[in-house]
Amino acid sequence: MALRMGAWGYKTFENETALEWLDDLEAGGMDYVKESLTMTDKEREYIDADAAWSALAACEAIASLQGHFAEEIPNELAKWASAHKEFNATKWSEECRQVIDMVLGSRSELNELWREKEDDYPVWRETLADLKKRV
Repeated sequence: MALRMGAWGYKTFENETALEWLDDLEAGGMDYVKESLTMTDKEREYIDADAAWSALAACEAIASLQGHFAEEIPNELAKWASAHKEFNATKWSEECRQVIDMVLGSRSELNELWREKEDDYPVWRETLADLKKRV
């Protein structure tokens, strides 16, 4: 299932961009998470795939800080979340829900790319619905 976006699966960390984002998480901390969420600023006309993948990775970080881990989560994220419980992640939950809605919207390159994979598109959407519940 190699998509043009460097993904090999439908889960948040099954693509190159999100894994690169994860590599930078420890150094960037919560500021990095917040910056990634704001990259999908509602005023932008179009969200590119890399910004969307990074924002979704940030949403996974927010969910993880709240103890709402995905079924399969990279060890690095689980360790980071456990070590940074002092961050008040719940105040970012609504922002994450809005970001997920934007990624699923008509102004999202990532959504367009997944639509091209008709068999996988519903599964990807379900994955994002699960993330939205967990944030």
